[in-house]
Amino acid sequence: MGKQDLELHRRGYELIHVPAGKDSADVKMATVGSSIFVHYPTAREVFVCSSDKVLTHLCNTLQTHGLTVYSVCKQGSKMRVFNNQNGDYQIHSLIPQAEIPSLEEFIAQIQDLITKEQKNHQNHWIKLSKLSQLYKNKYNLTITQVVTSHFPGKRARDVFLEYPTKFVTHQPLEQSEIYITLFTQLPAESATDASSPPTEVTVQDTASSQINSRTDLEQSIVKIVQSLTAQSPGSYIDISRVGGEFKRQYGQTINETIAWLQLKVKYVTILQSCSALQVKQKGKVHTVALNNG
Repeated sequence: MGKQDLELHRRGYELIHVPAGKDSADVKMATVGSSIFVHYPTAREVFVCSSDKVLTHLCNTLQTHGLTVYSVCKQGSKMRVFNNQNGDYQIHSLIPQAEIPSLEEFIAQIQDLITKEQKNHQNHWIKLSKLSQLYKNKYNLTITQVVTSHFPGKRARDVFLEYPTKFVTHQPLEQSEIYITLFTQLPAESATDASSPPTEVTVQDTASSQINSRTDLEQSIVKIVQSLTAQSPGSYIDISRVGGEFKRQYGQTINETIAWLQLKVKYVTILQSCSALQVKQKGKVHTVALNNG
């Protein structure tokens, strides 16, 4: 066994040699294991690392002596630990879990994947499912794992709505898949006419100069819903998408605007009280559509 022998001894394992033969190792395990409570009277739990049914008798014997017995077996790249007493089990990965990147690193990783995918396939929009698979293949992590770590309770799609200056999302229909692309600012000068004056692009830093009342806020939200559902009139969209677009346009979130206006109401309450909108709730998710009635 070479270095493995030395390493096992260093970790406190006692190696037992048996000659080759059918079930020779299993019989020896059962013989030694059945008296383990004699040699280790303070032991309370025993792990039997084998998937061979022959050792079921050993497990039963140990249980009769008051020991909690776990059957351990390998399944591909995972290890299954089964509690023989109550039937509970746990699955552990044998592949080291990748470290969760910082939020800045994660955003940069996603931007890099989108850029490469766009170049490879000449397609501006990337499906979220495709992006998730690319991320899993490269970093051995899911987007959901990273998002949950930094934004507990949020879904994978929500992280893109949190960064409207970096990503743009598109969902043609309420039940269809979400598409992601990078938010890129148009160049200030025209590439075809260098002598023409630069096009001035104004970005509104806050909503305060445009939204001064609850009515203003409702009207701005209605316009956003109308814009997001233009391709599918009457469809419902997640209110988080509306919030993301609002932040992109006005430079602050709807909740920040509500606080600035001192309205003392929730975002969803604003939507529900607006006669131009209809709101539905499914579980913890709220969706909104234009009220065409």
